[in-house]
Amino acid sequence: MNKQDGFDWHYLMEATSILILWSLMGWGIYRLAEGYNTFHIPILIISVFVGYLAADFVSGLVHWLADRYFSPSTPVIGSTFIVPFREHHADPKDITRVDFIQTNGHNSLVTIPVLGTFHILPLESGSWWAVGMFSAVLSLSTWIFLTNQFHKWAHVDETPQWVKPLQKIRLCLGVEVHELHHTYPNDTNYCITSGVLNPLLERVNFWRRMEWLMFKVFNMRPFHDEDLKDHVPLPGK
Repeated sequence: MNKQDGFDWHYLMEATSILILWSLMGWGIYRLAEGYNTFHIPILIISVFVGYLAADFVSGLVHWLADRYFSPSTPVIGSTFIVPFREHHADPKDITRVDFIQTNGHNSLVTIPVLGTFHILPLESGSWWAVGMFSAVLSLSTWIFLTNQFHKWAHVDETPQWVKPLQKIRLCLGVEVHELHHTYPNDTNYCITSGVLNPLLERVNFWRRMEWLMFKVFNMRPFHDEDLKDHVPLPGK
């Protein structure tokens, strides 16, 4: 926390990040409406679905990296990125003790440059590729923004009644789905937006193959793994 004279500057940064991201989203929707044509409908539907799947995968990739690599003492990312993920395993309920801004501020901050960059696309022209690409990124940004909120709902003691149907249809992360990740040794089911990709990624042993690749390319071992070679399968085996 960056506090001076009792003022929480970090909290202000998180709140500001949420407002900026929402502004970019609203502006994006307005620009899409300006270039809208009826033939864009299937493009928009496909783009929203692609963004939904991409967000789940990105949440898993980030979660896996933070859980399995680097350390709390790693420069720049250690205290702000690694520590929260590692502490979450020690105290899974901690995420339920923070408010809306603290829950969603960090995801907003990292999403702003992504969505902001794609605003350069010529949406008003009605170009199908620009509309499709921007819609996918807008969808991705929306789901990423919601990821920590979904994650929080998977840990609360009493899930809001209106959230339970959304969890059931996998629109957001379900309690039972996420419990699989919090089962020792906590090295499976990393996707935390909806968790819809977890069964597929586990079936193909994706994360263990990624760890084999990290070891071969960067000579990096997952933390607390004594001998990577003994339990990471070779691709194709």
